[in-house]
Amino acid sequence: MLKMRCLLLAAAIIILLPVVNALAWYDDTQHKLNELYGTAHPVYAMLEKYERDSNGRPTTRPVAGAEFYLYFEDKAKGDEQIGGSYLSDEYGTIYSPLLTKTGEYYFLETSPPLGYSFDGGTANPVTRYYFKFTGEEESIIKITAYNIVDISQPPHVEEPDPEEPNTEEPNTGDKTNTAVLWLLFGCSLTAAVCIFIFHRIKERKEDVINA
Repeated sequence: MLKMRCLLLAAAIIILLPVVNALAWYDDTQHKLNELYGTAHPVYAMLEKYERDSNGRPTTRPVAGAEFYLYFEDKAKGDEQIGGSYLSDEYGTIYSPLLTKTGEYYFLETSPPLGYSFDGGTANPVTRYYFKFTGEEESIIKITAYNIVDISQPPHVEEPDPEEPNTEEPNTGDKTNTAVLWLLFGCSLTAAVCIFIFHRIKERKEDVINA
């Protein structure tokens, strides 16, 4: 009986060793990627678009359908566009892709939705919303933007096409990694159970033969 327990313990160690090695490899690879891209966490930007009333007072009413482009500011080589166009969703929100380079970014608003005008008015319209990515952020960089209600235009009533804007929250890979870990653990547990059953059957056969 002691011999069988020792065999089971050795088998479990042998089976779990690749799991531990795989996790260590993943951590080391992720660390190297973090060093390469200059960030220790998956980070993205979230722009929140709200309404200013006709008197210029900020409100918490979201503005849907505002069109933006995202740029990485590079004064030496020229600004780099990231992705295509982005439309604020029904909550006035836009999510950027994962940020990989530290530095200055900005959202460029190109078209306010119908019924709104650029923040700042026609005399001094605000179209660029800057933010900085240092690599020390935990997960989200929030940017707040506004549009002024334009009483000279009819109110915006159309919903933005959900297939055109890139407003989905990026996948950081946490769910995939957890699923892989559980799969490896399940395979290891199944193998250990099979070894245990095999040894139990073998012992019973030996008992029958000896009897």
